[in-house]
Amino acid sequence: MAIIESMVPAVEVYSIDEAFADL
Repeated sequence: MAIIESMVPAVEVYSIDEAFADL
C-alpha cells in the first residue's frame, strides 16, 4: 500500500481500489 501511495498521490482523491486499478 505504501508503494501505491508513493507512486499515486491521487490515492487521497480516489479510492485505493481505483488507484490500484489505474496502475
